[in-house]
Amino acid sequence: MSAHAKRPRAEADLPPAWLAIAKYPRGTRLLRWVFRSKAEAEEYCRSEDPTRWCDSPELVVEQDGPDLRVRVDGLAINMPQHLTVRRNWLRRHRDILAPYLVDPRPVTVFTFESGPLPEPLATRLGGPCPLPRGAAWPDCGTCGTRLDFLGALDFRGTLERRNVPGDALAFHVCTNCPPRGEAEQMAFTWLSQSDAIEQHACESQAMVGTGWDVLEYPNQDKAFYSSRLEKRLGGDQAIYSLVTCLWATKIGGHIPWIQADEAPRCTLHGPMHYVGQFFGGHVELGDSGVAYIFVCTAAGCALTTAVIQCF
Repeated sequence: MSAHAKRPRAEADLPPAWLAIAKYPRGTRLLRWVFRSKAEAEEYCRSEDPTRWCDSPELVVEQDGPDLRVRVDGLAINMPQHLTVRRNWLRRHRDILAPYLVDPRPVTVFTFESGPLPEPLATRLGGPCPLPRGAAWPDCGTCGTRLDFLGALDFRGTLERRNVPGDALAFHVCTNCPPRGEAEQMAFTWLSQSDAIEQHACESQAMVGTGWDVLEYPNQDKAFYSSRLEKRLGGDQAIYSLVTCLWATKIGGHIPWIQADEAPRCTLHGPMHYVGQFFGGHVELGDSGVAYIFVCTAAGCALTTAVIQCF
């Protein structure tokens, strides 16, 4: 691995998370927003007028922790504090969740901040697009327009590196066509740190990824969507997104399908292997859309594709 490539960080290194909590008259405490600092959370609360909201809750600021009583209605992961909330949520409900937290798998989840790229293959959403020197920018095979660069995933230092044909993947998708995940409307470019890389300027600002190694569990639809379990969790409706890392850019782990299982097959070698997913950034993949990335791991094949699902 390049001396400049960042290794994923440990969950134990996650920073504190400060929460803006809507406190309702009947006792419900609902997570409103997550912040990096107490000052940011307090500024948010000063800027809002909760008397205009339904039931006129009070806004309070508290540091998150496993013993904090707060309801979480779902969480997209794009900054480290979101992973802190996920960790504390799992600890808070560990006794109730224990029978459901089966088949734990390590996963590298990325959080993002705007800023300069540390090196050419760094994980990013938007920003400069890395391509081999001299490679042509891909076009859509359906409408012929220039594909949009969604982002890049750096697989170095992750468990999935042995299953992919390069150190990093640049992913392009057509934003002119509906996000159906048709093969001709996407492009996948595998890159090696030994390649001569050109960074192609894009209009969007780069959101630079930092990887975090955490554990993930499978989404058990029948159990996690039951009103009985939701009631035991104090009204939490976030179980399906928090035991997995559904709304996140990640490498490895389980496949947190939004809809039904659509795992693709290589026409020559059979089932393909899930290696990660893209979520967020400037490219809209439908309502809360996710692009699930699959690779054929048969010797000499390396076929790569994506399945796009949204709400």
